Amino acid sequence: MAVCPFCEPGTPWPDDILAVYTKRIVNVLPFNAPMLTTGVLELGDYVDPELGFYSKVRLVDATYARG
Repeated sequence: MAVCPFCEPGTPWPDDILAVYTKRIVNVLPFNAPMLTTGVLELGDYVDPELGFYSKVRLVDATYARG
């Protein structure tokens, strides 16, 4: 991608990325370790007020368990 989709509103959003906002801090897991994640799916433009992170699709109030 030529432009960072997390930094610039209006850029094409990748179809294989989902921002996840968890209820608690996530323990580090290997990138290939399966996880079962549940939460509330939100759609639409959003800019995280703390980080400035932009997203069009996100899972909020998420919890996870190792799969």
